[in-house]
Formats: sequence, C-alpha cells, structure tokens
Amino acid sequence: MFDSILVKIFIWVTIIGALLFFVVFREIQSVEEKQKNYSKEKFAFERAKIDFEGKGEDVQSISSYIEAYQNIDDEKKKRVDAALPDHANEIDTEDFLKVLASESGLRDIDATVPIALNEPGLQSATFQIVARGRYADLLVFLKNLEHSLRVFHITRVTIQRQPSSEEGLVDGNDLVINVSGKTYYYPTS
Repeated sequence: MFDSILVKIFIWVTIIGALLFFVVFREIQSVEEKQKNYSKEKFAFERAKIDFEGKGEDVQSISSYIEAYQNIDDEKKKRVDAALPDHANEIDTEDFLKVLASESGLRDIDATVPIALNEPGLQSATFQIVARGRYADLLVFLKNLEHSLRVFHITRVTIQRQPSSEEGLVDGNDLVINVSGKTYYYPTS
C-alpha cells in the first residue's frame, strides 16, 4: 500500500513537474523573443537617431520652406499653381497651346500633348504644335509661350516654306511651323 501511494505521488510530481517545466520553458522562450525584439528595436532606434542627428538642419530648412509658403498671398499661390499644375490634362494643355498660337496670328493649328499618368512628384509631358503663319507670327507665339504662366521648355523649332501651289495658301510668305518641347506638372496624389 505504501508503494502504491509512493507511485501515485511520483506520478503526480512527474506530471506537475512536466507542466511546470512546459510553462516555465514557454515563458523563457517568450522572454528570449522579447529580448530579441527589444534588441532589434533598439538597434533601429539608434540607427534612426544617428540618421536624424545629421538631418536636423534639413528638418529646420523644410520647416522654414513650409512657413514661407504659408506666408505667400493667395494670388501668388494661384500663379504658382498655374505655372505648375497638380494634374496633367492633355485636352487642357492642347487647348492652351492652340489658343496661344491663334492669338499670335498662327492658323491651321494642330497640337498634341501625350500625357502618361505617373507617380506623385515633378513630371513632364512632351508637346508638339504644327501651324501655318508668317515668321513674325512665330516670334509672337514663342514670346507669348515664354511669358505664359505655364512652364514650357522648347526643344525644337523647325520652319519650312509653304509650297505656293498648295490650296488655301493665303500669302506666298506663309511658313509651316513646327514647335516641340516639354511642359511640366506636379501631381500630388
């Protein structure tokens, strides 16, 4: 009988010991995992701290730019938005170029502005405008383009004499004018 009680006690002690070992072992693993995570986070924090320490002036500079922008009056902000729109629209840009060319005295105007949708940030779109007119009209168009609020970068200008036998020719001084370049926009989202 004494042996059977000792066997039962031994079995219970073994079971309780195994359970305690399992619980303690899991707790030790949890503590080790927390230590590893803490070490990783501490390393990342120290690295970020080192990176940030060298950029304190940059943050201050950005803050001063934001403050300066907030102090600009609304009329000037509208001009900046017109110069560098936050969206790209082929039709608006083509219409803008056609109106500008027409107001400059050019005729038979064809404008193309293929725009690809891109990530936020400064983007460019190429444009091409072909029209007919006199050399003086071309100069007026280029001057108007230069003084427009929109940002345009002319990359190529070609001028050819219009053949005198072509129908619709108003004047023997008409030229075929081809202007290519880039315009810019700054999508924010």
